[in-house]
Amino acid sequence: MKIFILRVLKTFITMSFGIFMFLMAGEINKGFNNIQKQTQNKTIINPVEIQKNSNIESYIMKINPKVYPELASLIAKSIESASIEFKVDPIIILAIIHQESTFYPFAVSSAECIGLMQIHLKIWKKNLIENNLIKNEFDLYNPTINVRCGTYILNHYLEIEDGDYRQALQRYYGVKTSEEYYNKISGKVFNYIKIYEEK
Repeated sequence: MKIFILRVLKTFITMSFGIFMFLMAGEINKGFNNIQKQTQNKTIINPVEIQKNSNIESYIMKINPKVYPELASLIAKSIESASIEFKVDPIIILAIIHQESTFYPFAVSSAECIGLMQIHLKIWKKNLIENNLIKNEFDLYNPTINVRCGTYILNHYLEIEDGDYRQALQRYYGVKTSEEYYNKISGKVFNYIKIYEEK
């Protein structure tokens, strides 16, 4: 009987999450469209970029099969938009999301890091609000806003480190003296290249 009840609860939770994601999709896409309008002067779409975007979407679902195709597409578009706005390599952004949340938008750590790119709320909340990147902490559960904020933060560290990704990534992780995080991100970038760019 207990096993049956647990199965019913699991089914209910799964269905509820699916309905919730469906209802959120409209609001999330509105947010993405607004951000895209802000950066449309910088956006140049060509077949190579379209193919890379398609590869990113495919990669997301390959790494985490639980991600809905619509969400994978939204994350891929968000990565492309943030990459263009802040001039950060899109595959680096992809690798950070893979490392930080495995593409789960509602991930929250014990240190209160939120969303796809695990934005450290205590450190960045004031800065992100002052720069009109978020209105409140709940915005960070929106995939498009979270990716934009995470890329903004990485770009901030890249400027401090004169474009040195190794040092900037360590700052992003919060432990500048260790190369462990850089090595993890590099490994995920290599994995993507091995799958898609060596063909």
